[in-house]
Amino acid sequence: MSKKSVHRGDILKNAIKNSGIAVKVAANKAGYSRSSYYKHIEQANLSLHILIQYGKNLEIDFSKDIPGINSIDYTEAGRPTTLKEALKQIDVLKEKYYLLLEKYNKLLEIKN
Repeated sequence: MSKKSVHRGDILKNAIKNSGIAVKVAANKAGYSRSSYYKHIEQANLSLHILIQYGKNLEIDFSKDIPGINSIDYTEAGRPTTLKEALKQIDVLKEKYYLLLEKYNKLLEIKN
């Protein structure tokens, strides 16, 4: 049984086209230039990180089309609109940081 290979760049291209958003606007929202977008759509093995960046900023769920991307990747909070939301987001990020730091320290202990 062979795995069907997907061209991630084509999937990105079709998603942007179907969204109705102009290429320049879509690229800028995702934090890329228009020329970078055109380089991205040429790559069959486009980085999942890049796809997730487009997905988060343009509210496109690539999890149905691309193995390896979970829908949960899109649940992260966007930019907070109020001070209360910003403070809550800071607390969540601090907690994630502390958990990762603890795991990292445990790995260092095991290594030494």
